[in-house]
Parts: sequence; C-alpha cells; structure tokens
Amino acid sequence: MRFFCVRHSVLHSALCSAKRLSRVSRYDRVKAIVKELTDSKKALFVDNPAPARLQAALAQQSRKQALTFTSGVTLRNVRKQLHGRNLWFFANPDVGPKNVTIELEGEYRLEAWNPHTGETGKNLPVTHKDGKTAFHLTLDGCQSLFVVEKQ
Repeated sequence: MRFFCVRHSVLHSALCSAKRLSRVSRYDRVKAIVKELTDSKKALFVDNPAPARLQAALAQQSRKQALTFTSGVTLRNVRKQLHGRNLWFFANPDVGPKNVTIELEGEYRLEAWNPHTGETGKNLPVTHKDGKTAFHLTLDGCQSLFVVEKQ
C-alpha cells in the first residue's frame, strides 16, 4: 500500500510538472505571437481597452487603403494584397441592382475582373483628387466583381 501511495505521489508530481511545462510552453507561444504581431504593426496593444481608449488608439492609426462608399449605398467587400497588387472584391447579395460610388485612400489605376463571365482586364474609369481614387460600380442583384490594381 505504501508503495502505491509513493508511486501515486510520484506520478501525480510528474503529471503536475508536465502540466506546468505545458502551460509555460503555451504561455511562451502566445507571448511570441503577440510580440510578432505588435512588432509587425498588424496589431495594436491597448492597455485597459475601454471604449474611449479604443477609439483614441484607432484614430491614431493610418487610414491607408481605407474604403468609403460615398453614394450612401454599400456593397459587401473584402480587400486583399497579392503579389504586390491590391484586390478588392465587391458583392451585391440583394435581389435588386446597386449603383455605388467608392473612394479609396491613395491613387490607383484599376481594372475590373468579372468572376461570372471570366472577363478580365477591363479598364475601370477613375478620378484622382486629393490623394484619393474614386470610381463608380453598378452590380446587378446577386452579382460580384473584382477590382484589381493595375501593375
């Protein structure tokens, strides 16, 4: 019986040590991920993230690549960067058509790629003013379009 208790104690101690090591390993991993994100400026650390502090921190961030729908009508959208080019995907999930005017921070030459027809390389008329690019899109219901930065 005493042997079992000693073995159990040793086993329990070993399990606790393994758990502690596992916690330390996870902690170190999380710490490394947070450091990588904050060093790359892809994340922002806000101590005590109250609404006012979050708003102030976000206001200090660059608005580069910001997108604004200036017509009051919006589309679902996603922006990605691939091979040094900016790509925006716009979708109209509604049944009816939508006419939108979009303004991007920065000056771009753009082309439209239609995923429904496969047509690519169609020049998209844009206007440049005050470091911004504006363009107009019309999407029928349940349609989408890629807007791609020309090289």
